This record gives sequence, C-alpha cells and structure tokens, in this order.
Amino acid sequence: MCDAERYVSSGLHDDPARENYAQSLPNALNMCRKHNNDVFVIGGESLYNEAIAMKECEKIYLTEIDDTSLVSVNTSPVLWICDTFFPQIPWNFRLEHSNASPTLRFQIYTNQMDTASQEQRYLNLLQEILLRGETRSDRTGTGTKTVFGTQLRFDLTNAHGKPVLPLMTTKKTFFRGIVEELLFFLRGDHNNTKLQAKNVHIWDGNTSREYLDKYNKQHIQTGDLGLAYGVQWRAAGARLGNIDTDYRGQGIDQLAELLKAILLEPNSRRLIINAWNVPQLEDMALVPCHMLYQFDISANNKLNVMMTQRSADTFLGLPFNIASTALLVHILCKVNPHLTAGQMIISIGNAHIYNNHIEQVQEQLNRTPLFFPTIDVIKSFAATKSEGEHNALEFIENLEFKDFQLTNYYAHPAIKAEMAV
Repeated sequence: MCDAERYVSSGLHDDPARENYAQSLPNALNMCRKHNNDVFVIGGESLYNEAIAMKECEKIYLTEIDDTSLVSVNTSPVLWICDTFFPQIPWNFRLEHSNASPTLRFQIYTNQMDTASQEQRYLNLLQEILLRGETRSDRTGTGTKTVFGTQLRFDLTNAHGKPVLPLMTTKKTFFRGIVEELLFFLRGDHNNTKLQAKNVHIWDGNTSREYLDKYNKQHIQTGDLGLAYGVQWRAAGARLGNIDTDYRGQGIDQLAELLKAILLEPNSRRLIINAWNVPQLEDMALVPCHMLYQFDISANNKLNVMMTQRSADTFLGLPFNIASTALLVHILCKVNPHLTAGQMIISIGNAHIYNNHIEQVQEQLNRTPLFFPTIDVIKSFAATKSEGEHNALEFIENLEFKDFQLTNYYAHPAIKAEMAV
C-alpha cells in the first residue's frame, strides 16, 4: 500500500480523526517509536532546525545541489535559484561519508553526542560535590567543597571490541600531556625539565623553589619531583639523590615485577604498583594522590584495574588521572597480546572542587558528553616466551607520544582554571 492509500484508509483525512495528527516534532517521534521503526525527518527549514538540535538525531543525510548549474526542464534551460537553505551543520556532527558528482554532493554526518556516556558518571560526581559537598579549608588555602568516599567505573573496550580511552569530552583535555606524563613515570623519571622540554608544564607549580620551601622540602632541588611516582614505580626504596640521579637498578622495580607476575602468576591477587611509601613521603615534592594500582585478570583474559586515589581535584586533576590509568592498562595489554582491556575502577577518598573552579564546573555541567575516542598503541611489539617481561620493559621505556593513535576525539572547548598549589 502506498503512503497516500494508507493515509486515506486510516481516515486521517476526515475531521474526526484529526487528533491522530502529531502536534509537534517530539509528539511525532513518540508516535513513531511505538512501531520501533527508523524515523526520517524531511523539511522544511524550520523542521530541519528543530530536528538537528534534538539529541535523538543520529545522522544527517545531505544532498547539496550546485545552484549555478543550468538544467533542462521541458527542453528549456532553467537556472535553479535557491531561497531556502539547509541549516549549518552543528559542530557535534562528524562527516562520515561523501560522494560527489559535477552538480551534486551527497554526505552523511553522524552525531557524536553520547546520551548514555560513561562520562556522565564523572559529571554526576561534579554535581554531587556542588550539591552536598562540605565546605572545607585545605592545604593550599584555596578552600573546597568536598565529599568523601566514591567510585567511578569505566569500560575500556567498546561494543565493537576496540580499545576505548575515557578522555573527557565535555571539555577538551590535553591528551599529549597525559601521555608524556605517564611515559615519564614509566621510565622512572623525576626531573621536571624533561617534561618542560616537551612543553608539558603539569609539574611546574609543584617543583618550584617557592613551593618546595613553603612545604619544608628545602632538601629537594628546584624542578625535582624527588622520590615521587616514577621513582616508586621503578625503584621503590632508593635513597634520595639529586635531580640528575637515575634511580633504576636501586630498590624494587615494581613495574618489572608486575610484568613478570602477569606472565607467570595471572591469578595472583598481588598484581600491585604502590606509590605510598610511608618512610619516603618527606622526600617527595608532592605525596602521591593516585597512589595504588591493583590489577586483575579475569577468566576471559580481560585486564582490569582498580586505582585508589586518596585525593582528587575533580575538575583539573581527575580527568588526567582517569585517562592516564586507562592508558596504562592499554599499554600493558599491548605487551601482553593475550589480554584485552576490561574494566577500570577509580576509588576516591577525598573528592573535591576548589572554590576557584566552581564557575568552570557549572559551565561544564551544561554540556552534553560525546562519544569517547578509541586508542591504539601502533608501535609493534614482539616478545619471546622466556624473556617476555624483559622485552616488555624495554618496549615500554622506549615508547614515545608518536606511538599512540587517538581516533575520533571530539570535544567541547577547553575550560581554563588555575591549579591550586
């Protein structure tokens, strides 16, 4: 039955049946959903404007006509003159397909908004802190709103089996900085000038002379993280040297031990990297916030991680910590090809928003999350069965930013805020 016949047989052309007409686009969509069919909206202009602004709009199928071309109508040349145009494509739609001829161009755009995004869990935490957080003083003197004890969960592989990086999309996040900092830690580095040389300034505030003197760290050199993070990961128990000291080979190399245990004891409950070394906290420029990583290998060879964070600057710091922890899992899966990334759990003690970040948080909460990007370690890795952990360690130490391929990262603009030190 054609559409016209269906229209007549339904009685919609009769006055008594006019209540079956949709009075608005949302009303029409609700009527269509009852039949579980795909719905296509065909203009005019005002209807297009309304439709593409709705979160339910998944794709735009657009045919563009070259209105300067002469066409033949009844053997007479006619110049097409358009006085109505399709709306400007919103920024959150990505061009997925394009096919052109001399006078026509057909394009498909896909909406990147993810209304069921796992990022919403992070946004919910921000909202919770704003609504019920306690007002507290803090070490920096800035003041915070704080909640204690919370968890966030993320799936690190999507429905298509591709590795996902939970890189926040409601504000553009500094991906290169996340990668460079993680590689810095994985090499056991502690000299901030190495990050500065790569134009990464995450640690400038916490390694300045003013900061170190303020917190009685006069024995730590300017620009030095001391025995924090990377040193604990690669040389736990090493004694404090100077800014140029290579601590590898001293103490316990927790990364090497982890790689060995993943190969030889996959069911172990001791797959842990711990940076909270109590006797050496005074020798760290900043005591660890993301302090403990516990890994777990499930029966279906999924590598999961629970990262424990004692303190989280939820606006500036936490998005970095989330993405960095996920990236660490993906690196470990690269050097253990029998594993795929599973779940990531972030357990937070003190989750806070600094008072000078509240306006920025409110701006972020007004934004809709987009789909998380996928991530690939594109550098090839080959390990021998007997020496896999040694090959893996060397491979990890030699990774560079160019070895990571981030795909389909679309995000709202960055939101600037001052870090509290």
